[in-house]
Amino acid sequence: MKSQYLLISFLVSCFLLSTLFVSTSTYSLSVNTVSSLSIDSNEVTEDPLLRILSFFYDNAGTLQNFDFLTSFSPLPSLVFDSLVDYSFESDELIPSLATSWVVSLDSRHWTFFLRRNVFFHDGTPFNATSVKFSYDRIIDPSHPAFLDPGMYALDLQAFPLESVSIMNPFTVIFHFSEPYAPFVYNEASLLGIYSPTSFNGPNISSPIGTGLYQLTESSNNLSTYLLTRNPHHFRGVPPFSQILYRVFEEYLLYEEAVDNQEGDFALVALDPLLENDTHWEYSFGWQGLELGWFNHSNPYLADSRVRSAINYAINKTEYTLPFAHIRRVLTSIIHSDSSFHDESVPGFPFNLELANTLLDAAGYPRASDGFRFSLNLSTNDLRDERAYYVQNQLIKIGINPILSFPNPEDFYNGLLSFDIFIGGYGPLVDPSYVWNYLHSSGRLNLGGFNDTFMDLLLSNAHYTPVEQEREYYYYLIQRLSQEKVPYLFLGEAYKRYLRTSTISSLVEWNLNAEISFNFPLQTDPLFSISKIPVSFDPLYCQLADIVIFPDAVNHDSSIALEYASRSHHFLPSQKNNSGKFYRLTAAEQGYYSLRFYYDNSDFTESADIGDLSLYVWNQSLFSWNELEPISTDLDFRYIEVFINLSSDPLILGFGFDVSSFLVRSFTYLFPYLLLLGTVSSLGVVIILFNRIFLKNIKEEFVLP
Repeated sequence: MKSQYLLISFLVSCFLLSTLFVSTSTYSLSVNTVSSLSIDSNEVTEDPLLRILSFFYDNAGTLQNFDFLTSFSPLPSLVFDSLVDYSFESDELIPSLATSWVVSLDSRHWTFFLRRNVFFHDGTPFNATSVKFSYDRIIDPSHPAFLDPGMYALDLQAFPLESVSIMNPFTVIFHFSEPYAPFVYNEASLLGIYSPTSFNGPNISSPIGTGLYQLTESSNNLSTYLLTRNPHHFRGVPPFSQILYRVFEEYLLYEEAVDNQEGDFALVALDPLLENDTHWEYSFGWQGLELGWFNHSNPYLADSRVRSAINYAINKTEYTLPFAHIRRVLTSIIHSDSSFHDESVPGFPFNLELANTLLDAAGYPRASDGFRFSLNLSTNDLRDERAYYVQNQLIKIGINPILSFPNPEDFYNGLLSFDIFIGGYGPLVDPSYVWNYLHSSGRLNLGGFNDTFMDLLLSNAHYTPVEQEREYYYYLIQRLSQEKVPYLFLGEAYKRYLRTSTISSLVEWNLNAEISFNFPLQTDPLFSISKIPVSFDPLYCQLADIVIFPDAVNHDSSIALEYASRSHHFLPSQKNNSGKFYRLTAAEQGYYSLRFYYDNSDFTESADIGDLSLYVWNQSLFSWNELEPISTDLDFRYIEVFINLSSDPLILGFGFDVSSFLVRSFTYLFPYLLLLGTVSSLGVVIILFNRIFLKNIKEEFVLP
């Protein structure tokens, strides 16, 4: 028996060991396979040149194709780097020429700490002087390369930058005339940094940046450019050794080049492609909005019930189906790709019956001809099919639409008289773009929408640089938009382009309408950050899995905060608390007011926010002490505390007291436990009744 037991034990052990070996071998093989695939993909793309075809009629034949301020072309993004960038994989902000930044609580002063050991293509060093040079070009009329704001292709007319100051060669501060939280998401990610040697007067004479590629050759008529890879770029090695970039100012010539398969990446999609074309495939890049602007001064459209009725009358799904670039129904003023999009906002699903009911309730019955009133419906000829569809739907609810196709430039310049104008706008990255549409002073609020509470929400969203506070305001903005109905919400439009299957995983047209690359040989990975830490006193601290911020050694910020883990040598064990841990150091001793923001997703669904605590490690007593909060806010999701940073660096734990959590859990579960106990007791009674009482009855009535 014992020998059988030993044999069974031996076999079981062999099985477990073989399973472990196989699993380990499989893991090793899978890792090696991934690694070899990565190398293979790089070898495939190392040699060839990437051929890009573009149709941009504005600056064809000029070096202004390389100017962010005057060009609609994505060409500048290949040659110049911006302070921050968007990740290829996640569309989140990542550091670029700026490694980190802090911002004052009113969003009027942004301090950027610049990357060191970066050089322009001509060998001159990148520093704070070049950053100031590039931004002063927008605001300083005495600047040698100054351009009048009216000439900008980018929407910078309302950019409230007041001045740029240099603290040291690698620290620069932007000062704004009013709170401007969207800066890091918009202009700081859009505008490239030029070498001062790039200009001769207001125009670019020699495009010199720090970017992934440098201009090495151009044709006599400046319609073809050869770009060569920058092997010393801080992000790593881009996947193509050279780029041949061709600009066409005549569409027929561009179409011919696409049909002849003369490129690998074409920035304007032909529709349709040739039937036998197996070279190209459709892709979708940056997005925009497809809207109908309401003229709010029109007496009919001044009533929100009428505007709602028009929204309900349009079957948005039917509206988007015939048009490949309109991929989703627009339910909110904020695009659904945005992390700020509120999915709980229903939009206006198609309902003709409800539309007619709303118009009746508004006091506009049908006349003998079947119409209630007339409206001027306008659009450009590129949207003629869509305009005809909207026209037919409005007729169904008794509105007589008088259709016209004016010059869209007259509309965007505020020169067009209209009741409803169908148009689009983009690209859209940060939700701050809604200011232009909804604020009473917004540049694109051409229908005259005006709501005092909406203006307040928009101003607050521009004021606070804390992402969770911005998120809260933009959620309120979307819900208020559902109620006030400022626009006819139609679709989410995406820019279509063409590319070959061989480059699909390596290059794309991103949210900023720029060409971005994947880096198979990237040696210095950049951590993405979706939450921006904020400093100065009082200090706002963002809690995130990865926090990137300046440390106190390299700048004059009052506090440095770093994420810690239990494995760090300076982090003591904690008996009754679990959560996130941070180490704080102060450049200046004293008391600080801190707000710690939390994400609901950081904690389990069963966790009660009332259990959330902040602990500080007392090194002298070698124990954790809970900090009493000054205030908490469930809307903005923060805990505010007052803390003394006059002693040694402090270690903070942010999480739950386990014992308190268990008590609250027991309190929550008590009714269910009581019910379970009652049912169990009842079951025991029934069993005893069955065994004792029924047994006696059975014995009494059994026949002999």
